[in-house]
Order: sequence, then structure tokens, then C-alpha cells
Amino acid sequence: MNETLLGKTLADIQALVLRLGGSREAGTAVFRSVYREGIQNVDAFDCLPAAVRARLAESTRIVDATIEQIKPSNDGSAKFLIRLRDGRRVESVFLPFGERRTICVSSQVGCVLDCAFCATGTMAFERNLTVAEILAQVALVRNWSGQSNALASTSTRQNHAVTNVVFMGMGEPFHNYDKVLAAARLLCDPRGLALAPRRVTISTAGVLPRIAQYCEADHPYKLAISLTTADPEKRSRLMPINDRYPLQQLRALLESLPRRVVSRVMFEVPLLGGVNDGPEDAELLLAFCRGLPVRVNLIPWNFASVASPFTSPSPESVSAFQNILRSGGLPVFIRRNMGRDVQGACGQLAILISTARRLQR
Repeated sequence: MNETLLGKTLADIQALVLRLGGSREAGTAVFRSVYREGIQNVDAFDCLPAAVRARLAESTRIVDATIEQIKPSNDGSAKFLIRLRDGRRVESVFLPFGERRTICVSSQVGCVLDCAFCATGTMAFERNLTVAEILAQVALVRNWSGQSNALASTSTRQNHAVTNVVFMGMGEPFHNYDKVLAAARLLCDPRGLALAPRRVTISTAGVLPRIAQYCEADHPYKLAISLTTADPEKRSRLMPINDRYPLQQLRALLESLPRRVVSRVMFEVPLLGGVNDGPEDAELLLAFCRGLPVRVNLIPWNFASVASPFTSPSPESVSAFQNILRSGGLPVFIRRNMGRDVQGACGQLAILISTARRLQR
């Protein structure tokens, strides 16, 4: 099977090019072409002699996935169904916020956590993604976003089509810990895409051993923890992971860490209408966060097209929730809800496609 260039480190690519008869400098140029310039055709590597380029084309490919479907939203975002080489599918989302262009990527096919409000939770877990498959999502969406802007210059399309990457798509990133961190390192490699580490966010539902490992390693990326609610019983109903890793243990872990590490932590709170969006929920969350240098991201729940007992919260309840947290001195912001018209929440499109295919059989 051909090797995949995307997902390889600079040293890996240099060694490969040397093995095929090229130079170390040419390997560096290939790395830059793959990651910074977004080239997806080996034949376009002008930095290589023709003979080396031919051997590289015979033995490698650049991207390990293809775009199967794109659903552009009226708000400028777009949902992507990405087909992997084994036929499995994951989702990615392009989210433009002014000058910021964020790509949300998946880390697994399916998920084992079974969060009640998550569309991916209704899917069976199949496998972890490779580093190449994680980065393929960024490469494919990035190239699409650059090409879709007909007014952009070539350099703009190549260097500024993505400013942020968030690991908040399908799957639990900390159940694919090593591959996710390897992908993050490559995204931030200054010789490649060169994202600033603060522009990479890894989200977890609360896998405490991995949170401890991550924080003790002092990784520079932002860490988002899906808290959902500070009510332990309610959290267990919504997120069964709370039975294994309770809120009290999460609080104790964060208290034991240096404040500069905890300051990179953000609590995500998906707000579900009539479930966890009331004043009492806000007061409990404020008490849980008191003394911790964290921020809170309120996420009005994106209505799923799949059968679900949940509804979106009212704008009034979201605003009231935010005001209670702010009055207690907690930094809090509301995530803009995008992609509602294209099943923007993770897992929705993959479920629709797989369901349709089953019905066609």
C-alpha cells in the first residue's frame, strides 16, 4: 500500500525523499508543499527532480481521504462528509467568524461515550482515526475554503484559509490521545501550516487520566472540557462518563494543577432547553467554577435532525444564564450557533447518509 505524506513529520519526509534519491533540502520543500501550500498532487512538486518525483508518485499519496459531500449553510459555514479509504465516514465543519476561519475535525469513527444530546452518541464506535486521516480533514476543507473564495490571491488561499482548528467533531479526542496530539504538533509546526498553539483546541468529555497526563505534560494547546452541568445526578443522566469520572474528581484535579495550566482550560456547556438552562443550573455552575481560572463557553444546543427529546434553549434563558455567571465574575461567552440548516452538529450528516444507504439496500 502506498505511504501517505500527510501525517508524516519533517524528519519522516526528509528520510523518504533521501531514500528515493533526492536531497534533505528537497524533503523540506516537500514538507512545506504538503502542509503550508496545500498541494495534493505529487506531480506538482517542482522542488524535486523529475525522476525522484516519479518515484515518489509511484510509492506515495498525499491525502488519505476524499470529500464525499458538502453542505454549505446560509450563514457561510459548511458541513463536510469525509470518506476514508476503508469506506467509513466522518464529518468536518468549516466555521468562518470574521477574520477567523475555524475547521472542526473528528478524531474517531463513532464514539463510545453515549452522551444523551450528541448525535454521534447514537452511532456505534468503529475505530480511531490515524494522524493522516485527522489532518486530511484540515487539508481537504482548507483547500475547498481557499478555492471557494474566487477573489482571494494565491498566497491568501494557501496561507490563510484556516486560522483555527478544534478537535470537537465526532469521537472523544482523549480516547485517541497519541494520534490527536501528533496531529496538533504537525498543525503547529513552524515549517508547515504554522498555526499558533493557542489556535488549536482539544475537547474532551472528561477523561480524567488523560486530562491529568495532558496537563502534566504542559501542552500549549487550549483544552475544552464538556461540563454540561454542575449537577452530578443530571450530568450522569446526560453524560454517563460522569459515573466513571465524577465532577468532584475533576474539580480536585484542576485544583491540584498550576494556575497557568488551568488558565488554558475552558468549560463547554451545551444548553438544552428546559434541562440545564435554568437559573439554578447557572448558580451550581458558578459555585463549581469558583476559585478556578477557567472560562465558560455556553453552546445553545443545535437541534438534531435525528430523533431527540431535547430542544434548543430560548434566547432569554441563554442570556439570563450568561448574566448570572458574569455577575459572579466568571469569564463567559456564547458560541454562535452555525450550520443549523445543514445538520451542523457532529454526527448528524453521517447518520443521515448511513440511514439512507441502509434503506436503499
